[in-house]
Amino acid sequence: MVPQLADLCTVELLGADGLITPVAVVHVNPAKLPWLQQLRDLYPPQFADAYGIGQVLRTGRSASYPVILEERLLAVAPDQTYKTILQQVGFKSVLIVPLQVRDQILGALTLAWSDTDRHYAEADLHLAEEVAARAALAVDNARLYQAARAAESDLRQLNESLEQRVAARLPTLVSERVPLEMVLRNLISNALKHHHHPQTGQVTVSATEQATFVEFAITDDGPGIAPQYHDRIFQMFQTLKPRDQVEGSGMGLATVKKLVESYGGNIHVDSRAGQGATFRFTWPKTREA
Repeated sequence: MVPQLADLCTVELLGADGLITPVAVVHVNPAKLPWLQQLRDLYPPQFADAYGIGQVLRTGRSASYPVILEERLLAVAPDQTYKTILQQVGFKSVLIVPLQVRDQILGALTLAWSDTDRHYAEADLHLAEEVAARAALAVDNARLYQAARAAESDLRQLNESLEQRVAARLPTLVSERVPLEMVLRNLISNALKHHHHPQTGQVTVSATEQATFVEFAITDDGPGIAPQYHDRIFQMFQTLKPRDQVEGSGMGLATVKKLVESYGGNIHVDSRAGQGATFRFTWPKTREA
């Protein structure tokens, strides 16, 4: 942009908090950069300004000042310091166009002639708006890339945290898969099948590592089992409900008990009527062939 289309080019970005931050300032005469920096430090543009950068950011419409008369500019200067800076910079013609993408105002691009007698025309404004549109797309892509990298980093940290939590908690054992899976499937399906509120009931599976065994616990918030029936439910063909009220042959828990004991473990139930049930069984951490 400098020096082909301007003596001065600045890019300001609008933050979510409404603050306007300069991200690029280029001048054909580097000696004027300190004056521009002082102007920015002492008189930063505000989002609520009725003219200039603030107006463009607030309205989303370009501002064109083809001819700037020094005497008029000095007349509206708030103090002598501002007048001195304006005289040193010497604005003669200014275009301010929004950096906009998907109806979102990202910032503003400012072009100014200060060291030459050139002035902007309507065609220059259209060109500046086209350049600003491309710049806005680049800024938006950069932000999306940063957001994607941040999300990727957050996801990686979350996965690492979950892996650490899993490793600290769900113990490691070496066993034949099918028998253990049969025990777990039977106990979980049994908890669901006999639940008095199957649509909203909850079943929790947990495991605790012991010296040579892992103790599994399958807990439900169902109707519970009265203590006098705790032994009966593990007997073949025994159910606590009539056969026309619940599916099954009455072999499930008896089979589970035989499988657990054949692997050297044991199984029992902790429950009271109306207070849910927890079936606990132990399983060896390793099984010799």
